Amino acid sequence: MTLSQRIIELIQAVGADIKALLTGKQDALVAGQNIKTINGQSLLGLGDLSISSGGSGSMPDVLDLTTVDEPASPQSGHLSVYAKSLGGRAMLAQKGASGISTVYQPHLGRNYCQVITSNGGGSALGYGCTVRSSTASSWTPKANLGVGTVYKTSATVKAVYIWTDVWSFYRAAAGSSGGFHFFARVGFPDASYDGTAASTGSRIFVGMTAAYAARYLTDADAVLVGEQGVGFRRVHNFDGVQHTNWHFSTCNNTTETLADTGLAFVAGHQYTFSIFSPAGADRVTWEVENVTTGDRATGVATDTLPALMTGMRPVAVLGTIDAVSRSMWFQSMYAEADF
Repeated sequence: MTLSQRIIELIQAVGADIKALLTGKQDALVAGQNIKTINGQSLLGLGDLSISSGGSGSMPDVLDLTTVDEPASPQSGHLSVYAKSLGGRAMLAQKGASGISTVYQPHLGRNYCQVITSNGGGSALGYGCTVRSSTASSWTPKANLGVGTVYKTSATVKAVYIWTDVWSFYRAAAGSSGGFHFFARVGFPDASYDGTAASTGSRIFVGMTAAYAARYLTDADAVLVGEQGVGFRRVHNFDGVQHTNWHFSTCNNTTETLADTGLAFVAGHQYTFSIFSPAGADRVTWEVENVTTGDRATGVATDTLPALMTGMRPVAVLGTIDAVSRSMWFQSMYAEADF
């Protein structure tokens, strides 16, 4: 091959490469023609793009949100809206610059509910139910807990409690009305709830139960049998049982299953408790949060659940095995039928 032929071959090869590059090149970007705008504002140019709710854009008819961990607080003047899991139930929530997260309330005109709140004095008030509470109670402001009612045991009153008179909630079969969502905010302001000997100690239960009042006021067993319910338990020195952590209990009238939540019980701290039982589900989901520290634990229970259509009611109980006065701080308790 002569030199001139070689030069011509190289020129043709370079020309082919240039043509291929030109074919695949990016055309000049023109806002609104080959690159979209946002709310009528071009994406081209230097600097940041400010996005607001105005403009010609529109929201989709349905928002499909996935539950997320607690987001960071937005900047001042902004509001974050997101999906939050509360005891295993996905709910719409919002958070402002203050860092306070608020869950949106379902439509109570369609969902049956019972609400029990402290009146800031010596008793609890109920909406949608009749409330029974211990007579051994007193109100004491607690800076680390907020407004609430403090119920105290004594030498003669071995248990303090808040519960409703009616068993209105139950696990339901698929296709049936029923299921429930339970929430409570309870604190334990004393320095200790531990037993120091075989005949000392305390027992706590917060949740849903089919039991009668006498079951909690007279029974000193550490294990709950002969009843049906789901809830959070902490026992120390009843029958020698000593729980370091909160446990989640499910009982089917014959057998109780206790699952260690992994979240420590800490005297002087406030807790929120959530339980969700969807209609037709063979499980209940739960969440317990130490409001004082922000630590929380979640889980799913499937064993020894209460039988379908067994009526239960919300309850918070503190029992003591000895004459030591022990306190339970109560702010609110809520149960909603998942109709």
